[in-house]
Amino acid sequence: MAMPDWTYGPLRAPAGALVGVRRSQRWALGLLAAVCSVPGGRLLARTMAGTEEYPEQRGSLLGHDLVSPVGVSAGAEVGRPVLRAMPEIGAAVVEIGPLSPQEARELRREIAASAAPVLLRCAPGRSAEVRDAVGSPPTVAGYVEGDRLIDTALQQRGVVVRTDDPDDVAQHRAGHEVVVAVTDSGDAEVGRALAAAGADAVLLHSRALVDGGPGVPNHLVRSLLPAPVAEPAPTAREVLRTAPWSWPMWACGVGLGVGMLAGGVGAAAVTVGPGLLWYDEDYLGMTREQLDSLVPRFVPFLQHDRITLAGTMVCLGILYVALSYCGLRQGIHAAERALRWSAVLGFPTLLYFLGTGYFEPLHAGLAAVLTPMFLLATRSREPRRWSEPRRPPPEVARRGLTGQLLVVSMSVGLIVAGLFISVTGLTYVYVPTDLVYIGHDAFHLHALNPALQGFAAHDRAGFGGALLSAGVGLSLLSICCWAPGRRWVWWAVTLSMLAGFVPTLIVHVAVGYVDPGHLLPAYVGFVVTAVGSVLARRHLYDDARLG
Repeated sequence: MAMPDWTYGPLRAPAGALVGVRRSQRWALGLLAAVCSVPGGRLLARTMAGTEEYPEQRGSLLGHDLVSPVGVSAGAEVGRPVLRAMPEIGAAVVEIGPLSPQEARELRREIAASAAPVLLRCAPGRSAEVRDAVGSPPTVAGYVEGDRLIDTALQQRGVVVRTDDPDDVAQHRAGHEVVVAVTDSGDAEVGRALAAAGADAVLLHSRALVDGGPGVPNHLVRSLLPAPVAEPAPTAREVLRTAPWSWPMWACGVGLGVGMLAGGVGAAAVTVGPGLLWYDEDYLGMTREQLDSLVPRFVPFLQHDRITLAGTMVCLGILYVALSYCGLRQGIHAAERALRWSAVLGFPTLLYFLGTGYFEPLHAGLAAVLTPMFLLATRSREPRRWSEPRRPPPEVARRGLTGQLLVVSMSVGLIVAGLFISVTGLTYVYVPTDLVYIGHDAFHLHALNPALQGFAAHDRAGFGGALLSAGVGLSLLSICCWAPGRRWVWWAVTLSMLAGFVPTLIVHVAVGYVDPGHLLPAYVGFVVTAVGSVLARRHLYDDARLG
């Protein structure tokens, strides 16, 4: 009931058929609650669900400030996971009940730790008992008895209307200080109408979340936001007339992306051209011809690593340009999050060469050129703008969410692979299939030339770092920026996929490194992303047909 849309939508039916509908819903909610309970889990849950903060959205309820007027209403049987998880994915207020004093006592810790104000629904005449059972945590906003809304001093302050009809809200608004509407509908139009009729808070019943998915609170929050008035972003020509340190964040991000693109193309050109430059030969203490005669397959092995690294750098460049020009420039805060985390986590891996013993001037020069642009691109925030995207037909939405799940899964795989390859490059350097391909074991290679290991480690570790950065950027792009009609997301995913996987597969075939086990992750990643891109095309690309 409270997993991200891109897992809930595609996996809801299979999970229900496998373990039962109700049990699968509870397991999903319990899993998200467990994530929120560990250090850093709340940030992870908010990120995975694509939750954003909208500081312009404000409200209040019985003296408690609300970040938005949208909340949820759930039964006591799921009170513990709902209180832990739902505030992290869009619920600004939570109603739990009906509660007996014993159930309230059992939930006391979760109520006190809730990140959102809590309304406790009680049996008629039992609010005093429930208050005594809970104590007086500041998170409790009030109590609900039937349709009566009671503050913490047990004074009636308003009414709770369980309806989807705005007229019911309007009728109660005239005679009550506070009106809370509880709706079974997850439709944004219904939520907007209830708020417009005078509801201080609109609570989505758990049935609405089951039917519409966990993204419903966020969709409703965005639908209630007034369209912000923002000055148009400056043109590229206007930006280039100013000094780089005064560029907006999106322009610095574009510069960082262009630098990565240029670095990737340059690395590929050197690899397919001379293969080894003069400083490579100086470090090894031998020419390429000597190395070829000593270990014939070592240079092809280097070429396969370097082309793969070059493709990953081009992939990163495409992601950064798309996130910056098409995302940040439009005021999409999620694009800022994706760019910032990808750059902050991935850029320091450019310094891996300090741990391999091989200082490559070209690598160091690229790091020196890109470092100022990296610092400028992550120094500040862009003005936020937003809009509620049009909701696609159910079949289009289902295919789009399935495609999103596939792309996110592949992106997480890239992160895992990047971490593994980074550790391997900085320690053992070679995996068993590498040594089979080269035709020598690691001890023999070290005996032939001790510099070979550090030389190979430089490329291997650098590839791992770039892959980690690309995985973080692509996963956050796919989780946070995925919305109907955003063509640039489809193009970013598709082009980065082609740049990352196609050169990798081609170079392995070209150098004869075709071990099935070694290439299996690349084939799987390419197929999974391609299928995801095809499934999501109409959802992301052709907004005009969503009607």
